Amino acid sequence: MVGIGEVAALTAALLWSISSLFWRHVKLSAGAMNLSKNVLGLGLMLLHLGVLTAVTHEPAFKASASSVGLLVLSGLVGVAIGDTLFLRSLQILGPRISLMMATTSPIFSVVLGWIFLREQLLIIVMVGILLTVAGLVIVLTDRAAAKEAPNVYPGKVAAGVWCGIAGAFCQSVGGVLSRAGSQDCSGLEAAIYRVTVGMVVLIIFYQYHGKLRSIVASAFRFDMMRLLLPATVLGTWMGIWLCQVAYKNSDVAIAQTLLSTCPLFAVPVIWFWDGQRLSVHGFIGTLIAVSGVAMVIWFSS
Repeated sequence: MVGIGEVAALTAALLWSISSLFWRHVKLSAGAMNLSKNVLGLGLMLLHLGVLTAVTHEPAFKASASSVGLLVLSGLVGVAIGDTLFLRSLQILGPRISLMMATTSPIFSVVLGWIFLREQLLIIVMVGILLTVAGLVIVLTDRAAAKEAPNVYPGKVAAGVWCGIAGAFCQSVGGVLSRAGSQDCSGLEAAIYRVTVGMVVLIIFYQYHGKLRSIVASAFRFDMMRLLLPATVLGTWMGIWLCQVAYKNSDVAIAQTLLSTCPLFAVPVIWFWDGQRLSVHGFIGTLIAVSGVAMVIWFSS
């Protein structure tokens, strides 16, 4: 029976797919976009937490010092670095391929566990990894996929692929640290710590390089906010919250598998939004890659 956790996971995947269509048109660098989404997202999350605290009368912050430390590291690696790399990949490759890259992060978790924790790597998991790689290669060689790139901040395909892979790796590490650090606090509280760290790190970075004022002036113009605000509401706030609801109310393997369906949702979303139909070549590649990720998650859990 499909429960609230499964519905939350699928809804989060859909919202992330829709938000990527807004992000691709934002005329800011990937780092500036990440900073803007963290500022707006943090405001929404704090408002959300305030309402919950007022209703439930429970303490707003419960995490222990050790948990906060893990969440700080998670925010540095997963949000400040990982999200910036993902957004750069999106700018170069377009929504569907960049989402495919991002959803491969569980593969890195499995490989890291195999290398550093000596966890057993099943043959069927290895098959899943190979299927994912094959699916990505099929999609990347699809000529129709190149039309999905927004050309706002274009770059070489190879750079987009490497940003996507590096971003997925960072988000995998950040996800592991986040799960370890959110054992004694709510998912919303954990997300607030992570987003705060991502915001502060990027503020320091751009202040040091003398670009912070110009980024703030550009990001908070009306024409930019009409893209940034819906993208942040759908992806950063609601997407992350629903992701945490999914993890709390369903089996982790099921939640991760359903969350990895973002590229499949991106197919009809792009068609509805841009009238751009996916080729058979591209659809088969997407289906193979998502199936490979699902196999890795399911059989390694």
